Amino acid sequence: MGLVKRLFAAERGSILVMAAFALTTVMGMSGLAVEVGTGYSAKIRNQRVADMAALGAAAAYQLNSSSAQATQTAKDIVSASGLSASNATVSFPASGIKVQITTPVQVRLASMVTHSASYNVTSSGTASLGGSVSPACVLALSGSASQGIAVTGNSQITATGCAVTSNSPIEVQGSSDITASTITGPSISTQGSSTIHGTQTTGSTATDPLATNASLAAAFAQLGATPTLTMPTAPTFTSTTTNWSFPSSSSAFTALVATDPVKANCTLSGSTYTCNQGTYNINNLTVPSGITVSFSGTSTVYVYGTLSANGATLAGAQTTYNLRNAFSTGWGSSPTFGNIAGLYVGGAVTYQGSGNTIGSGNVTFAGGVTISGASSLTIGAGAHAFGGDITVTGSGTLTVGAGSLIVNGGISVGGSATATFGDGTYNIGHDGSGNALSINGSISFGDGDFSADGNISTQGGTDIDFGAGTHRIDGNLSIGSGGTLGAGLYLIDGNFDKNAHNTVSGSNLTIVTTGTFTTGGSSGLVLTAASADTSSGAIGGILFASKTSSASSIGGSASNTFGGVIYLPNSDLSVSGAGSVASSTCFSLVVKTLAVTGSGGVTDTSCTPPKINSATPVVLIQ
Repeated sequence: MGLVKRLFAAERGSILVMAAFALTTVMGMSGLAVEVGTGYSAKIRNQRVADMAALGAAAAYQLNSSSAQATQTAKDIVSASGLSASNATVSFPASGIKVQITTPVQVRLASMVTHSASYNVTSSGTASLGGSVSPACVLALSGSASQGIAVTGNSQITATGCAVTSNSPIEVQGSSDITASTITGPSISTQGSSTIHGTQTTGSTATDPLATNASLAAAFAQLGATPTLTMPTAPTFTSTTTNWSFPSSSSAFTALVATDPVKANCTLSGSTYTCNQGTYNINNLTVPSGITVSFSGTSTVYVYGTLSANGATLAGAQTTYNLRNAFSTGWGSSPTFGNIAGLYVGGAVTYQGSGNTIGSGNVTFAGGVTISGASSLTIGAGAHAFGGDITVTGSGTLTVGAGSLIVNGGISVGGSATATFGDGTYNIGHDGSGNALSINGSISFGDGDFSADGNISTQGGTDIDFGAGTHRIDGNLSIGSGGTLGAGLYLIDGNFDKNAHNTVSGSNLTIVTTGTFTTGGSSGLVLTAASADTSSGAIGGILFASKTSSASSIGGSASNTFGGVIYLPNSDLSVSGAGSVASSTCFSLVVKTLAVTGSGGVTDTSCTPPKINSATPVVLIQ
């Protein structure tokens, strides 16, 4: 029995030893299971953070094309998610923006079967850049033309650093040249002494990069939609026989009978009459030269008959003067109006002589205004309305202060005349020939939204200057002089034509038309698009856009400088003569076909074309 007991005891010890080993294995396996679960949880968290960071970085890059800002945006999102920014790696593969998150997972329960203190868990997310794309410097979209891009004569296309792409054959003839990083077309040929510098690739199925651009589609939809032109409501006049005639001296005023309306309502101090506050219906109002009449408080003066006040001044900061008929003016003098609440003139007025003045206040000329010869008229700030044409002739000068402007007619500035309008909103109709602005002199507008229901044309060696804002032109914009195009959006329901000997410049703008784009003359356009969409309507990266099927041209001897995309997807564009296009920042031509002839050229050096947005959002692709 002793032996059996010993054997039994020995067997129990073996079982205990085996059980101990088994327990270690079970504990190790349990620890590994826990560690695997912890690692899987970390990987899910890392994937979520990587996806969010990639999307945020792509959105930031789409907005400003800055890899540094995209990287910082990704790291900020990682930090906001509770991880260290050092856990994130940001890269820029061809497909978009990739964010990789790597975090250590501590080994605890499984440490009995492994000597590792931790292991790494890595997740990554990649987001596309959506519709933020850079088109080729020159892109010809037609797939059915005999020549998509033709360069002949002694001309050239120089697109160092970017591509020239055509869906139809590319032909270079004469002593012409194409230089680009890549030249792509279904066929590429040279004749004569022409050359091509760059990598040539056969075959092209390029698509319209702006076909789904939401901002551009919205601009096209607004073409031809000019605001309704509404004149202020005319006052109601009551016929009366009461005449007011102000004496020119204190003795004559003293001699007036007590019932005389001037004696009953006014006092005289020096050469100034001060009249009581009130509403007055007057037939004929006569004020001698050198006399000032001022009404107190909130007063309204109606003149049913005539105003005779050449050389006199009518004032009253809160007074409104309503004149049923136009007043007379002369080369020597005209009525002067001080700072008043308002002035309504029922007929057309022709100003003669210099120094004619209307102070601040709302001014309405129901019949329009003419500034003749060497005359001048200055109107202060306020709401201004003209029921007929504004005409400035000879060397005349019209200056209108800040505020709204309504012209129920056209504006004509001739010879060496000038017209200047302060900041405000502008709503201009057209004259009998359908012209909103006919400028042989100079005209300038301040900042503010601009609307013209008719053609705009300028001629001669003078200027037209637009301020910043949204500009709506229901007609052609033909610039035959120099000038400045203020920042913002230009919606032209017609053609854009610049043909002159003076330069037209502008920045942070977009021109959208229903018609053609034409330049010529000996001086060119210097225009740059906005880098991003602006509050005044400019579309980021887009300088000019039209869907017309009519041909556009760049000719003459003008050297044009552009920054932004010129978008003519349905139009054949020719660059001819000595006309040329060069880049101020970078530009891109997106056209149906392109023909460069003569000694002109297209030069876009050492840059990639501006990025432009479509409606496509950034998305996760991996």
